[in-house]
Amino acid sequence: MARQSKKIGLKDGYYIEIKSNVANHQSPILVRRNSKEEIEIALRQYSKTKNARYYGEIKNQKLVNS
Repeated sequence: MARQSKKIGLKDGYYIEIKSNVANHQSPILVRRNSKEEIEIALRQYSKTKNARYYGEIKNQKLVNS
């Protein structure tokens, strides 16, 4: 299958950014959750093995806070 030619917007919700601990500098992965409580749980879970940080809240495909 071919890659999509246009950029896909982010859905509304809260996001964290996850990077691998190895030094090969892969691009980050964004993980979305519906509520602030869910994103805090996911942040604690991913922080055990990966570099994870709070990315922000997305509404109408725009970053509300970071």
